[in-house]
Amino acid sequence: MFSLDGQVVAVFRHQGRLYAMENACAHEDGPIGEGEVRGTCVVCPYHDWQYDFTTGACITDPERPRATWSVREEGGQVWLGPQLSAGSDSRGGEHDDGMEVIRT
Repeated sequence: MFSLDGQVVAVFRHQGRLYAMENACAHEDGPIGEGEVRGTCVVCPYHDWQYDFTTGACITDPERPRATWSVREEGGQVWLGPQLSAGSDSRGGEHDDGMEVIRT
């Protein structure tokens, strides 16, 4: 993970190429970069929302893409460049993770 202007960005490597995407899940801000990678898809470790890290597209809810940035590797350093696509500001949504609210 990297920080860019106060934004946490996850960087993925696929077939020798780097991709940079907003690290906060559109569901409940889970750390996408800590999720399981399946091809070009990453699965949020909180509630299994899925994203294509090459485009920022949200597979679970197409209305909620994540922002992406240009990225390159040079001299052992990772460089983040201009933002390529905007992400949705929407958050929340239903999920069934087996948790229940306990009221006292």
